[in-house]
Amino acid sequence: MCLMDNSTGPNILTSGHLLARNTVINVVGQVIRMLVATAAIPFVIKGIGTGRFDILAIAWIVVGYFIGAGVRLFVGWLGI
Repeated sequence: MCLMDNSTGPNILTSGHLLARNTVINVVGQVIRMLVATAAIPFVIKGIGTGRFDILAIAWIVVGYFIGAGVRLFVGWLGI
């Protein structure tokens, strides 16, 4: 099934109801992930100390930057 082929009419995967439901599921998943991470940070700091947590936070930033750059490059390559 090709998601980009609209020759047979509107694609069922982007219908209004299904798109709205999937958007809500994605947002709820992001909020849950954020709440769990926020609740876990004090325990991580207590376990590894503030100095090591600083290094961990910088590592998260660097890895997130390169993953984001890789995704942007891949999406640009696909032409989406």
